[in-house]
Formats: sequence, C-alpha cells, structure tokens
Amino acid sequence: MIAITFNFLVFVACLYFGLRKPVKEALELRHITLKDSVERVRTQLEEAQRSLQEFEGKFHQLESEKTAMMAFSKQDAEIQALKRLNDARRISQGVVSDAELASRSLGEQLERELRTDFGNRVLAKAESQLVSKLTGEDRVRFVKDFSSKVGASS
Repeated sequence: MIAITFNFLVFVACLYFGLRKPVKEALELRHITLKDSVERVRTQLEEAQRSLQEFEGKFHQLESEKTAMMAFSKQDAEIQALKRLNDARRISQGVVSDAELASRSLGEQLERELRTDFGNRVLAKAESQLVSKLTGEDRVRFVKDFSSKVGASS
C-alpha cells in the first residue's frame, strides 16, 4: 500500500511539475480571452444603450411631431369644414334670391297676361253686347259722329 501511495504521490508530483506551466498558460489565455470578450460585450452594451437612448429620443420627437401634425390637421379640417359650410350658405342664399327673383318675374308676367286676357274678354263681351243691342240707326249715327270728330281733329 505504501508503494501505491508513493507511486500516486510521484504521479501527482509529475503532473504538478509537468502540467503546471501549460495549465497556467492555458488558464491565463482563457482569462485574457474571457476578459477581452467581457470588454467587447461591455462596449457593445454601451453602444446598444446609446443607440437605444438615441432611438427613444427620436421616437419621442416623432411622437411630438405626430401629435402636432394631428392637431394641425384637425384644425385645418375644421377650418376647411367652416369654409365649405360658409360657401354652401352663400350659394344657398344666392339660389334662394334667384328663385325669389324668378318667382316675382313670373308672377308679374302672369299678372300682365291675365290683365291683357281679361281686358280682351271684357272688350269682346262689350262688343258682342253692343252689336246685339245696336240698331241700324245707332250704327249710322256712330259712324257720322266718328267721321265728324276725326274730320274736325285733322
């Protein structure tokens, strides 16, 4: 058992003295690699955080611009709606006044036509009654009176 223990200790000593330098170098290389990786990841993290802050700033700026544009568009739409409403009112007033004018004109024309027609009917009725009630002597007397008046005025 001592021999086994001694062999084990010699084996461990050989491993220790033989592998100490390569293991140490491997661990140092691994340490340097990990340190570089951590530094690279840290740099990337800082860049990502800067980009995030930049994008958040741009996003907030865009949100502000969007809000301002929405307010402007809404205000512009309200102004345009009021203009259209005022134009429609103005046009409707023009249509109403044109209709009133046309109505008055047609009413006056109708009144003139009715008066003319009524006057012609009254004259026709009076003529028919005169013709039916006048005798031959009345006609001769009217012709003489008319001729003398026309002759006197010339």
